[in-house]
Amino acid sequence: MSIEVELGQSCSVRGVTRDMLDDVWPQVAPLIERALRHSRGELTADDVRHDLLEQYMQLWVAADERKKVEACLVTQLVIYPKRKMLRIVVLAGKKSHRWGCGWEMISTWARLAGCDGVEAHARPGIARLYKKLGFRNYYSVVGLDFQPLNVH
Repeated sequence: MSIEVELGQSCSVRGVTRDMLDDVWPQVAPLIERALRHSRGELTADDVRHDLLEQYMQLWVAADERKKVEACLVTQLVIYPKRKMLRIVVLAGKKSHRWGCGWEMISTWARLAGCDGVEAHARPGIARLYKKLGFRNYYSVVGLDFQPLNVH
């Protein structure tokens, strides 16, 4: 994942390899933690870090000219019986709108990895951002949290 693309003059998007993770983690961990507050508790930032180290997930960062991370994207390859998809697990950061130019690089990487498309579970505000990148709303995810059973 040594691909990099420039986003104007002030930002670049790049894939973060496992050996680079320790250097960038202090900048991305708070962004990931903040984004996961909007989830249903499926995973934590520590879970994401573990899966990045095990290469079950991929990390992409958008950084300014001083190499300060402004936004991050965590993806995961998902293999269904009939399709292979790139799933967006986390999109985080104050300037996450900058992914427009970087998206071509990430989607090319996914195609080279054998993916047929991309998918994401997204709250409405993030879904609007994805729509600008050409995403369609195929279906909505609904859920119900169970209360613990008192079985003694």
